[in-house]
Amino acid sequence: MLLAALQPLPWQQTIWRSLVHVERTQRLSHAFIFTGPAGIGKYHLASVYARYLLCERVPAELLETACGACQNCRLMQANTHPDYHLLEPQDQSKVIKIDQIRQLTSDLSKTAMLSGRRVVVIQPAEAMNEAAANALLKSLEEPGAATVFLLVTHQLSLLPVTIRSRCQCVRLAAPTEAIGFAWLQRQWSECQISLTPEQQLAVWGLAGSVPLIALQWTQQDVLPLLEATRGFAQDLIALQQKKCMPLPCVVRWQKSDFSFTLITAWLMRWMQDWLKLLEGLDVSCLSCPHLASLWRPWLAKVTMHQIIIFLDDVSKIRQQQQKQQALNETLLLENLLIGWSSSTH
Repeated sequence: MLLAALQPLPWQQTIWRSLVHVERTQRLSHAFIFTGPAGIGKYHLASVYARYLLCERVPAELLETACGACQNCRLMQANTHPDYHLLEPQDQSKVIKIDQIRQLTSDLSKTAMLSGRRVVVIQPAEAMNEAAANALLKSLEEPGAATVFLLVTHQLSLLPVTIRSRCQCVRLAAPTEAIGFAWLQRQWSECQISLTPEQQLAVWGLAGSVPLIALQWTQQDVLPLLEATRGFAQDLIALQQKKCMPLPCVVRWQKSDFSFTLITAWLMRWMQDWLKLLEGLDVSCLSCPHLASLWRPWLAKVTMHQIIIFLDDVSKIRQQQQKQQALNETLLLENLLIGWSSSTH
């Protein structure tokens, strides 16, 4: 993904100025939590700030961003800086384990090797299991000299209160559609990614107007994405019209490359589009305008009541997903599609 490693994203400028100010005025907190929706650049901002905090020239020259040329910046670029620690789930695990925190604690007990300042980035912080979170508490309560923790989380509520209370919370918002889409189009141009205007709008809508997710998807051919989602949409229509059975659809959807969480997010956006079309709104108001030609003829025979019931069913699953509960996704999807196929006026 082509992102300027030393620069915050355009929609992060106000927060960035605040972060620079606290460092410059020597009011730097020992721990920050960067929180906000997925795909808006929280980890990018934490990484840029880590480079800024470790840059040798920042204190003397009052730079607005890391210089990119000093020894520390070169080591960061090479991912070999001895005083920078990144904790993420390892070996295809979805969990940050206590052994990783113990190793971090051991490393932090030693003297900083270069700049005197040490920076720890933990992402996603909610991936820490209970033991790991408890082990991190001691470091947050008694941070070593010139040690800064930068925690990145999509779901702040999943972090223990004991950790949240020891960190300064930095809340990041998604960019406006105009700013986010303009930035995304510049990235596509710089990456030489060629998409038709229709494909651009389709990817943007499927990504929920989240720039980094849309950019990630377009690093490869988008046609499988567009074909798969159109297939899901056609299945929904066929199910409601009693032209196919739910179980083959369940099998087909689960064999796709898309997670159940992403599929339920698409269902939510599509149902919102259905309601907009039923209210007579223009296609330009839709999240996924590329599917409008598919929805319109069919919606003439669907009631608002049917959509609202389906919307409620999907919303309940989304709530469970957000709590990161262990879910039987196959059973949930079966029940969801069976309920949709049996819906009546």
